[in-house]
Amino acid sequence: MSGTRLAILSPAGRGPMTLPSSMGQFVHRTESHQEVWGCWLQSWNLPVAVSAIAPFLDELSRQALHQEREVFWSPMPSVDSVSRMVLRGTVQPEALRRALTTLHLQNSMPGRILHAQGDSLAIAIHGPQGPVPAANRALADALEGIQLDLAITPLWEAGHFKLLLTDMDSTLISIECIDEMADHLGLKRQVAAITERSMAGELDFQTSLRERVRLL
Repeated sequence: MSGTRLAILSPAGRGPMTLPSSMGQFVHRTESHQEVWGCWLQSWNLPVAVSAIAPFLDELSRQALHQEREVFWSPMPSVDSVSRMVLRGTVQPEALRRALTTLHLQNSMPGRILHAQGDSLAIAIHGPQGPVPAANRALADALEGIQLDLAITPLWEAGHFKLLLTDMDSTLISIECIDEMADHLGLKRQVAAITERSMAGELDFQTSLRERVRLL
């Protein structure tokens, strides 16, 4: 049986929205009811088709409009695809609003909050199974001008990854270790200058490494 996913995004100062009493018979379980990123995010998985509750949804939207809230809903099949949206950066309510609006246009809806701590937010996203790169491009376009890291990823289970391989300097960490080693010897300015030339493509890696090691 198909169902309906419903979500409400409210300014934090407004607090969560109370559903009309007429919807009580349809709401069995709240998936998310939490203040995140300067907003209240509420989401429900309703075990009824959109057509069966269309009048209630219309009334809810009218009430939300007068209260400066946003209401999203979308029909959902009995088995939907679940992914994860990750936002990381300066907490901005506008960023969350744009992201959820963009996903809603693709018939994808927010579910439970997976992680919300400081500048990092992860939300389960329900919707039709589609190419992840396309969803990421749509989000990147929607959040253009906002300094933020974002991604749609599969919802990996704990323990899915056993090994991570990554570059270290200026990738996993924000510094160049060889420059910090040079700092201990009072040579950071000279070594860092060679590093900068290498990063700018003026020196090949082997030459820059030999030069820096020679100084050390």
